[in-house]
Amino acid sequence: MAHAPDSIAFMMASLQDVQDSVRSYDTKSQIVGVGYIFAVNVIFSVGAKISNPIEIGLVGVLVAWAVIILPIILFGMVLYPTRRYAPKLGERGSSANRIFYPRMDRVKDVDDYLAQLDASNIRTEIAYEILKLSGLRDRKQIRFLRGLFAAGFSFVVLFLGQILRVVGLFPL
Repeated sequence: MAHAPDSIAFMMASLQDVQDSVRSYDTKSQIVGVGYIFAVNVIFSVGAKISNPIEIGLVGVLVAWAVIILPIILFGMVLYPTRRYAPKLGERGSSANRIFYPRMDRVKDVDDYLAQLDASNIRTEIAYEILKLSGLRDRKQIRFLRGLFAAGFSFVVLFLGQILRVVGLFPL
């Protein structure tokens, strides 16, 4: 069995890694989202050089939103799930006081915080945060992958649309 200082050091390293992973999904999503927007501009520039455009109706607008705007929204949604919306861990039955990231509506002042800290099991508090942030990391990963798949799908649709326009089978 690990000694308390060793296990707390291990848990803090784990917590730091989870926090870094959560931040990295935010950064990746911002970079890929902006890259996707620039790539779509290039695709439309190439597409504008292909002759034979037709008027876009309701179906065209819906397809454009599904193919172009949806991936942007999905990348933006990676940024949305914050710590507050991380998975719940049965807080009522948990012995964690949740003092690692205190909510200001649960702490009156510094003395109250210190009293809660003294009454807490530090390992339990760190374990709670590791599990909560791990759930948040997993949500961000799933949302990021959805955005990537949607962007990949839109690139395929845009590519096929341009190929069909070049060969004259699709006048859009």
